[in-house]
Amino acid sequence: MKNVNDFLAKFAAIIQTVFTLVPTKDLLSGFTHNSWEENMIIINGNHFAGTASDKYRLVQNEQSLLPVLNSVISYVNQECNGDFSKIKVQTSENEGAYFAKIHLMDKMYGKGKDRMYKIIGWQNSANTQVKAKTYGMEGRLICTNGMFGIVSTEYMVNVKHTSKDVDIINFDEIETSVMKYLGVDLNLDYMDRLNSVLVSKIDTDMTKAFEQIIKGTIFPKKKIDDAMAIARTEAAQLGQDITMWLAYNSLNHVLNHDNTFKMKQQFRMDTDAKVYRNASNLVSELV
Repeated sequence: MKNVNDFLAKFAAIIQTVFTLVPTKDLLSGFTHNSWEENMIIINGNHFAGTASDKYRLVQNEQSLLPVLNSVISYVNQECNGDFSKIKVQTSENEGAYFAKIHLMDKMYGKGKDRMYKIIGWQNSANTQVKAKTYGMEGRLICTNGMFGIVSTEYMVNVKHTSKDVDIINFDEIETSVMKYLGVDLNLDYMDRLNSVLVSKIDTDMTKAFEQIIKGTIFPKKKIDDAMAIARTEAAQLGQDITMWLAYNSLNHVLNHDNTFKMKQQFRMDTDAKVYRNASNLVSELV
């Protein structure tokens, strides 16, 4: 992907998606329904996504995604001479929910093999499965990991599907927030903090230690062994013992890159956030 057209082509299907409210009585003639089922939410004229009342205002993908893309294009033109070769894109769709992650790998933060870069995340849905929002994330380059982590709510923009909020929302705010995120260096203090504690301090039994880190989450226990294997490999590459940072990243890697177990994208992200909180709380107890 070297130019702006290649970049925009990655999002074409998402941008072209159209959500419409169709009166329920027109599609289900003769059936009674509740007031909040006055309309059916239809995607591209042929896919049923859910029901809504007349007060519900759909947020089209184009409305909230284009400001994000405009920000990235402006950034690449200014900082990368229009070369998109180091901008990686991931998109996905799940039953009316849409996701995009833009990896800005032109600039790395951190030292040695443990390098970080910025990710801009975006999501929207026509079925209330996920919140419509744009947010900053961090990616990590080491071994086969490629960590994702939501790290900054400061740059997050939520777009609510209510008549009041959508009617007054200024979608330019999304572009402003993304540009602000692109202009601020990453703060990696939290990485150093998690790196200050060895997992062995939680429990000398590695499996039990990892179980403490995922306690209270829906992380699949059958995947703990996979996470520990990743952590051991990375620790060996770095020439150190397994720290809380490496443990968190290994669990994060399983959540973000292992599709052998079924879990919706939103649940994976929520579980990731809970795993990070557990790791951070354990560090606080031990330091």
